[in-house]
Amino acid sequence: MRDFRKPYGLIVVGGNEQPIELKDVQITCSVLNLTSNVTTKFTYKNQHSQQVQGSFVFPLEDVAVYDFEAEVDGRKIVAKCRPRAEAKTTYDEAVASGHAAFLAEQEEHCEDVFQMSIGNIPPNGTVIIQLKYVGHLQCENTDGNGSSKSQAVFTLPSVINPRYSPADSAIKSEFEPFAKAVSMNSCTYSLSFEAILLMPEDITVVRSERDTYSVEFSTEGRKSAKVKMTSTFKPDHDLQMVIQMSGQLSSFGICEPGDPGQTGILGKDCLMAQFMPNFSEFEDIQEQRNEVYFVVDRSGSMHGSNIEHASSSLLLFLKSLPAGCRFQIIGFGSGHNCLFQEPTDYNETSLERALQYQREMTANMGGTQVLPALKTAFDSPLSGQGWYKQIVFLTDGDVSNADEVIGLVSANVDKGRLFAIGIGEGCSTNLVSGVARAGRGMAAFIRDNAQMHGAVMKILKEALQPRASEISVKWSVTKKNASGTASPVNVISIPTKVPPVFAGRFLTMYGILPEEGQFAELSGEVVLEYEILGTKYSLRIDMASVQLHQSQPDKTDVPIHRLAGKCQMTELSDKYKAELMRDPEKSKSDEAKSLRSQIEQLSCAINVLSIFTGLVGVDPVKQEIPAEAPAPAPAPPPMFCRSMPIRHYMCMAKTAPRVVGSAGFGCSNMAASIAAAPRSAGFLGFGGKKKASKSVLFGRSRVAESAAGACVRESLPQSAVSREAPLIADATGEVDFEEKKSVESPLLKLVELQNIAGFWNLVEDLAKCINLSLDSLQKLQPKTWSASYSQAVTDRVWATALVLAYLHSKLSASLDEWELVGKKAKAWLIQQASMFEKSPPTAKKLVDGLIEQAKLVVNK
Repeated sequence: MRDFRKPYGLIVVGGNEQPIELKDVQITCSVLNLTSNVTTKFTYKNQHSQQVQGSFVFPLEDVAVYDFEAEVDGRKIVAKCRPRAEAKTTYDEAVASGHAAFLAEQEEHCEDVFQMSIGNIPPNGTVIIQLKYVGHLQCENTDGNGSSKSQAVFTLPSVINPRYSPADSAIKSEFEPFAKAVSMNSCTYSLSFEAILLMPEDITVVRSERDTYSVEFSTEGRKSAKVKMTSTFKPDHDLQMVIQMSGQLSSFGICEPGDPGQTGILGKDCLMAQFMPNFSEFEDIQEQRNEVYFVVDRSGSMHGSNIEHASSSLLLFLKSLPAGCRFQIIGFGSGHNCLFQEPTDYNETSLERALQYQREMTANMGGTQVLPALKTAFDSPLSGQGWYKQIVFLTDGDVSNADEVIGLVSANVDKGRLFAIGIGEGCSTNLVSGVARAGRGMAAFIRDNAQMHGAVMKILKEALQPRASEISVKWSVTKKNASGTASPVNVISIPTKVPPVFAGRFLTMYGILPEEGQFAELSGEVVLEYEILGTKYSLRIDMASVQLHQSQPDKTDVPIHRLAGKCQMTELSDKYKAELMRDPEKSKSDEAKSLRSQIEQLSCAINVLSIFTGLVGVDPVKQEIPAEAPAPAPAPPPMFCRSMPIRHYMCMAKTAPRVVGSAGFGCSNMAASIAAAPRSAGFLGFGGKKKASKSVLFGRSRVAESAAGACVRESLPQSAVSREAPLIADATGEVDFEEKKSVESPLLKLVELQNIAGFWNLVEDLAKCINLSLDSLQKLQPKTWSASYSQAVTDRVWATALVLAYLHSKLSASLDEWELVGKKAKAWLIQQASMFEKSPPTAKKLVDGLIEQAKLVVNK
């Protein structure tokens, strides 16, 4: 393995391409009511003797960026949200006239990518940049080993992978592409992360797969704590904080008072209702007449462990499908192919063909053309009346046209539901979360491949659980008037279309009150209503239980208001994308213009960044020291690269000399990842050393040297790519061949051995999986089901009971991975017992007793 050092930061492009020194990064986070309010502050020192300009690119998840400030030589400048063209003009004119200025923008096609530009940084001057944003933690209730608990996950992205850009785009670019970086030597800086937690249940542990935290609990109990990162952060992964709690989360409501100094939405009181549905009575019921589509990313960027885990996850998928469903597998890369001509019945023949596909599946299909693959899944006609389409989409998310893909899903949501799984560090959260939201499904992110099987099976479980329909939220809220009588309050509900209902996952709604200062006078309730399998259900939040949300440390932040506004902008944006994908020419239609205008106006009103706006600030003090004459512009890319579309990240680079960097924290791995696509380049500016594994596109130290090669590789037709093993060349011309690993895990081997009906055969391979000899298993096999029954225990019945006993006794920590497989096996055992015992409870009791006997064997 070769050590490629690719640190990047704020640097001067052209001339000597020297870095601007990053001195310090401070990240503070306040977690309250399962929302996070984050402040990121980073300090740069311009060590050069002339004014310079800079820009850097960084990733964020689905958050509301509402504050952007800069301090230049002691002067504080606060940015305001303005229409994007106006903000850019303000910035350019300020820089041209000698003023220090700064600008924040959001990538119009990939909304999890942001860019900051800083103009006229004074010579030997210090610039402190502060960014604030608010978001939701990813929360869920979990059941395991007989205990009920919950967890909330905070993620700060620090990685963006290079993103494949299709040659043709339905949604055209309106704004300039973001700057690209050039690699430089590393700079030394400090990074700190601290969080204040106030959780609804007692905290049991705060952990991370890659980082270490200290936790100091308050004197009032374990619901409140101060968390501090104690390990040295490395920029090869996203910063994540998993907060585990001892109890289960339940529905709750909060109210955030408006800011008295603001007009419009920010000045009014805002309610947030968090509903937590419980489907425990449907635990053993799965939706019938499902068509399940597995749409699997097989592009070159999935090589290595990603495709191996995707393959083993597909094995779990296939063995966990219920009887009576139909299924289809679509693999995609530069092109896509379907395993069957149409969704086919789930039987032994189709399963064996699918398993052969799974065993041979490699990342050998070139680029990442997501759009045609998903369009094929949506356009495929249903099997008939009463069937329902469920699409499970698995990808590393490395595409630049997320807006088109989200628009496609939004335009086709009436044809089926879509669930998305993002794999690896740097996966596009905008793409994965966006398509799941638009497809009224759920999203999961696997940043550590060890988590993949469990997360994937949770998604399948959610796809197969009974669907909730007729979903509505009613704000039955009243206010006492002067005469003492109650009158209804007209609450503005956000979003306008209620999100889907899933067990153990929060459904979030916001309500804007028509007058400020009303909360104390309100009574009534907020009610979520839905229907499952013909039965109506409701969840209620009484206004008497609603608590005040006191944002810290600045009450003018009003983070719940910003989240409500962001939610409304997202809903409008999804409609806008769907409108364009139905007909690209509709960008000029009255509907599209209205949606765009609403997003722009709301963005400016609540000072939350959108793709149609920019946050811009200008230092009123003009710099007197002239900037040095700019260095000559770098040479343009080769001619065959110039023919690529403007958004083709692998080829395009700005030619005007300027300061660019890959991330706000100064020393990350953006440039070579854009030029030559190494996997999981550190990106949020955390910067540092990166070890690159084999089978990746290793970049050289300059964009110009490797951009051409990257374009050639990415434009290879699908026919030119090996179907046996992906051919992946690095920038030095080396080629690596990816070899498919065989199934080694005992769990995966057991799953592989399971019959489609749910049983196992008592064979040598099974005995090896549970670490016992076949001879001993046969000798310990009971003759009958129990002393009261004469029916013999067959080899298949005994083998199935043994496997279930082994799973519960030895692999209980992996319950999420084998739960559906186990349910299928137990259902088969109950079916066998029901052949001679007609009472369902008694048949189930016989099965449980047999499994207990088997536990005595596997635990010896």
